[in-house]
Amino acid sequence: MAVSLPERTFRYRVLIVDDEVDLRLLGKSILESQGYEVHCAEDGFEGLAALKRALPDMIISDLQMPNMNGFEFLSVVRQRFPAVPVIVISGELLGDLPNRPRSSSPKRAAVWAKNDRDLLAVTCSVCLRTFPVGQAAIGLNEADCDFCASRVEFEILCEQAVA
Repeated sequence: MAVSLPERTFRYRVLIVDDEVDLRLLGKSILESQGYEVHCAEDGFEGLAALKRALPDMIISDLQMPNMNGFEFLSVVRQRFPAVPVIVISGELLGDLPNRPRSSSPKRAAVWAKNDRDLLAVTCSVCLRTFPVGQAAIGLNEADCDFCASRVEFEILCEQAVA
């Protein structure tokens, strides 16, 4: 005998607060296609009015909006409805981030001391894994990484006896 479960009748309610019409409509469309009930507001003032009509299960809010921005809106939300989870979005902040230069892989790998079998441990500058190298001389050397097959350059500056 098969037992059928009752259909879920409760729909989660989401409030999207964003001054960008396209983002509101996109968010609404995506969430509604997944079965959520979605309410939208253009700024913090409209968001507060929406909260009076129906308390959401979650709020998605932009930070940079005219009239009442997201910081002000969410300050009120935190005070009055601290249990409602919030997702904060802001495209404006991305423009304010400092440009960081991309770090390129070092041209030479780190070399570790020889072990008791006279093998060097070399760390690949591409995959960052360490692999053994059997033969190397003082000066510039090359080896293929055992893991990613990248050509790795390493330099031995001097030979030091370990007691």
